[in-house]
Amino acid sequence: MIVEIVYRDKPHSVFEVQPPGHADACIATETRLSLEPDGLWIEADRYEMGAAGDGTAPVAVRRRWWRLLAASAEELSSAEAVIRDGRAAWWRLGDGFVDDRLLEAADRKWLEHGGGSAIGRVLKVDALLERANPSAPLEERCAAMGVTPEMRDAAALAAEALGEEDYEDLA
Repeated sequence: MIVEIVYRDKPHSVFEVQPPGHADACIATETRLSLEPDGLWIEADRYEMGAAGDGTAPVAVRRRWWRLLAASAEELSSAEAVIRDGRAAWWRLGDGFVDDRLLEAADRKWLEHGGGSAIGRVLKVDALLERANPSAPLEERCAAMGVTPEMRDAAALAAEALGEEDYEDLA
């Protein structure tokens, strides 16, 4: 896994996480990113195979292997994006980060064709969610997309400044 942190005002950080070079085929690893209040963490667990019993398959037990603080909350304040294996995992919108996996899942669920600019995707999905459930509060719609209401408002301001379409009319 390769993780890049793209900053506005300093060199990018790149972390390359490789699985261990064990010859034992019974070792497996799981590596994940975690955006938390204190910063961006890269974590790895390993699965250790137990001994096979009387005619039963061995059971793999997951154990925490290591945890690395890749960027503190202070460092992330100037980050524009976090890229995992060449694909945006989180990207800045206003004062926060959009979880692109949640936005993409909402996009796939609610938009027939999907795609478009990231800001356009936020606004199109929000418009469709609002039409699907007019009584749903903005906070609920935003949570379904992985953004905050402030981030949704920042997307609307950005689209307006660029003269983009009125996304509410697309739903």
